[in-house]
Amino acid sequence: MIKLLQTTFLILLLFITAQLGAQDRMQRIRGRVIDKESLYPISAATVRVWYQQEFITGAISDESGYYKTELIPIGRYDVSIEFVGYEPAFFTNIIIGSGKETELTVELSESNLVIEGVVVKATDNNFANHVNESGLVSNRLFNAEETERYVGSRQDPARMALNFAGAQATDDSRNDIVVRGNSPLGLLWRYEDVELPNPNHFAVAGASGGPISVFNNKVIGKSDFMTGAFPAGFGNALSGAFDMRMRNGNTERFEQTFQFGLFGTELALEGPINKKNKASYIAAYRYSTLQLFDKLNVPLGTNAIPNYQDATFKVNIPTAKHGTFAFFGIGGLSNIDIVLSKFDEPQEELYGKKDRDQYFTTKMGMLGASHKYHINKTTMSKLTLSVSGSDIGGNHNLINRLPDFTLDPNNPLSPVLFFKMIESKSSLAWSLRKKVSNKLNFVTGLYMDAYRVNYTDSIYNQFTNVWELRMDYKGGNAAVLVQPYVQFNYKYSDRFLLTGGLHTQYFAMSNSVSVEPRVAMKYGFNPKQSLSFGAGLHSRMQPMYVYFYQKRDVNGNFFLHNQNIDFTRSMHFVLSYDHVFTKYFRIKAETYYQYLYNVPVDKLSSSSFSLLNMGSGFDRFFPDELINEGTGNNYGLELTVERNFFKNYYFLATGSLFESNYRGSDGVQRNTDFNGRFASRAMVGYEKAVGKSKQTSLNFGGGVTYAGGRRYSPVDIDSSIRSADVVYDDSKRNTLQFKHFFRVDVRLGFKVEAKKVSHEFVLDVINLLNTRNILTLTYDPEIALTRPNDNPLVEQPQLNRLPVFFYKIHF
Repeated sequence: MIKLLQTTFLILLLFITAQLGAQDRMQRIRGRVIDKESLYPISAATVRVWYQQEFITGAISDESGYYKTELIPIGRYDVSIEFVGYEPAFFTNIIIGSGKETELTVELSESNLVIEGVVVKATDNNFANHVNESGLVSNRLFNAEETERYVGSRQDPARMALNFAGAQATDDSRNDIVVRGNSPLGLLWRYEDVELPNPNHFAVAGASGGPISVFNNKVIGKSDFMTGAFPAGFGNALSGAFDMRMRNGNTERFEQTFQFGLFGTELALEGPINKKNKASYIAAYRYSTLQLFDKLNVPLGTNAIPNYQDATFKVNIPTAKHGTFAFFGIGGLSNIDIVLSKFDEPQEELYGKKDRDQYFTTKMGMLGASHKYHINKTTMSKLTLSVSGSDIGGNHNLINRLPDFTLDPNNPLSPVLFFKMIESKSSLAWSLRKKVSNKLNFVTGLYMDAYRVNYTDSIYNQFTNVWELRMDYKGGNAAVLVQPYVQFNYKYSDRFLLTGGLHTQYFAMSNSVSVEPRVAMKYGFNPKQSLSFGAGLHSRMQPMYVYFYQKRDVNGNFFLHNQNIDFTRSMHFVLSYDHVFTKYFRIKAETYYQYLYNVPVDKLSSSSFSLLNMGSGFDRFFPDELINEGTGNNYGLELTVERNFFKNYYFLATGSLFESNYRGSDGVQRNTDFNGRFASRAMVGYEKAVGKSKQTSLNFGGGVTYAGGRRYSPVDIDSSIRSADVVYDDSKRNTLQFKHFFRVDVRLGFKVEAKKVSHEFVLDVINLLNTRNILTLTYDPEIALTRPNDNPLVEQPQLNRLPVFFYKIHF
């Protein structure tokens, strides 16, 4: 650790010294202006660049909507875009660096307030911008810069989103997103209009999170994160939706980014394919480097070395008459061998069980192509086709030790588990956008997914000494999910907006049908204050492998006893108040209520089991026969206080008070596993240009997380000892709570702008105070073996202090 810090400050000193006396560095802003509803280009729009409210330079968009400013000194700027008949847009904290051009694509919404050809302008509202124009409540825009700026985010969009109100961040080992007390299973990951398999390395079947994201923030464009009552275009989701977008590559010059850090060595490339028609490419590749930092004794929560690699690409080809074609892909490979049998003393292990050797591999990927075509200035069609899949496999060998903790020479290892879970999907996404007038537009579309599965899972029963087959399905074509929808947006005035729509779902395997109306409205009391309301029905299919868990009938034959499980369904209600005091500062409050029903619970025995508690951690779940008779409810209040970067600093503070309850088949209302009851996060960042030429900037940041501890249950000690695993008292589920979660993170970074090259070095220290937060209870085989009279159940702590750093160069 000391060597790491010494190296960090040595590099810092060398770079600052090397840049003394450097000349001013220049760069430009470029992009495109388009109509928000029709996505048609807007020509003759006025683009202005501001520095601390002083006008610097400007540009006018051409007939295709493209614009390019003059060269300006590197730094942070604000940008405004205006066009007669449209509401103006305003963006703050646009970073201009010497090694990379800044691209800003802007969508303008047509205004209703026009008097004699002159727009009556409302006060610019930078906070109102989001990709989906129908997302009037519980919707947050984010971009790649935020995944780097937010301390503790580790350049991961999922961890970045955990800073927003409504999302809980109480698990340092994974990026599972718990939205308003919901299971992470209710989250939708959408990538370029297509639902994506779990986009994380070391993903567990049925989960939506993991330790390390496959997404590379070097290629992320403006995207949306929604936490409830989402529009009709989003289905098969209960809690939240990530609408991830890839940006296009630079259409005018070649650019490269190299990064070296704790979580990988990365290379990103982008540039023009054909400058005349604006065709471009962008690609990124990352390879893990954790094995290097194991030598520095950086604590990662495991003695094993995680290996992974991932890649992302997009090729965008506009044509003059045939629309725009795009080809894209994302994929990741990972494996880890947790071999504890090689140690002669107990080891701390956050990512696996301590009584066995575990070998785990994961693969995921998606390839797709899309075509956008403007039928006319007010109508656009888009078609996306893709194939995607995941392959998760592992095997476990039980470690047999003697009382002195040495291996049993006669039987050191015993195989106890093997699984291979393969899922693939062919997808179609089609939409038609029509702008009827400056008041009314609508979108209609269809999503269709055809699933294929191949599952094998066997576990060794140590009591009967027999291998038990839990899954053995090689049926190929499994099921089809179809989701047609229609959405309209009506702007009665610039102060009152109304959206509504209908989303429907049909899942062929269980013959499940869901008809889901959605509605939202927004009223502006004045240009700075608004009130919004959203409501709707939502549903989600179960994790695919739940439908294929097998059981023997009275004749000893296997059958799929959960094949006909219906959707889990919910009703969302959200009320939001937003007060934008200035272009840089706002306060937003939201209150919500969510009622969940049709939840799968245990059919054969009255128990506390519910799928509302599943989906986090590294353990798969294998429920018995299920029925859709469970319920749940989530309600709470959220507050966001935010200041965009202005005059060298920014801050973000969010807080939530909430309740999350459910009922299993025993009819008892209980706390869900995720009912921490409160969650809060505050962060601040400061940046200062230093040196005579102001080409070097130092930045400092800090963040504090304080949230309710995770729920857990009293333990049946005797049953746990007999089964060598934690066995909880089902009748008292979630009546206990771990101590509250508390974590302090800090950041130190600097950036040097050289001629046509920019260097950046960042050091984040996660859990600076080394707080011992508790994740769960685990069974410790060492205690059971060497101290049979002691309680073998121990509290599993989360990550200790973790330094995360990277060096990045744009050129």
